[in-house]
Amino acid sequence: EGHLEVKKRYVTENLLSLGSWVLTQRRVRAGTVAGSLSEEQIKRLDAVGMRWEDKKTEQFEKGIAELEQFMTENGHGDAGLQYETADGFPLGKWLSAMRSKYKRGKLDEEAVKKLEKAGMVWDVGQYRWEIYYRAAEEYKDRFGDLEIPCSYVAEDGKKLGVWLNNQKSS
Repeated sequence: EGHLEVKKRYVTENLLSLGSWVLTQRRVRAGTVAGSLSEEQIKRLDAVGMRWEDKKTEQFEKGIAELEQFMTENGHGDAGLQYETADGFPLGKWLSAMRSKYKRGKLDEEAVKKLEKAGMVWDVGQYRWEIYYRAAEEYKDRFGDLEIPCSYVAEDGKKLGVWLNNQKSS
């Protein structure tokens, strides 16, 4: 196959539970199950392309890196739900999943710290409200009032007129 990305339940033609064995080697090296691997065994597994990190950890680290890149490029961590990176990573959906895990108490403290350091926006609604509020303040400073036509769109593309009208309605 050219790789060791073996599904956990994969069994060879000779009825060897290769998927389970590969997973066990990862866990032994991580110290989460009993057993030992010699340096020679580790080198041999490395030579055939062993991935030691579990998929979830690898995916989490990829998400952190993509969030940091997004922050660098955009100055904020508010990627929309449909946002995908140039290489196809679904950053918007990944961030949404992290928020859901956080709300359910399923993120450990280290993960929360990494996300916050990378620029995570936990409450998107509140974050966006603050952005529009600041835009309304700027409009008032510039024009002296908040008589904003519904069709007004700020230079940066914010539909400030619609937002303010919605605030009045709610």
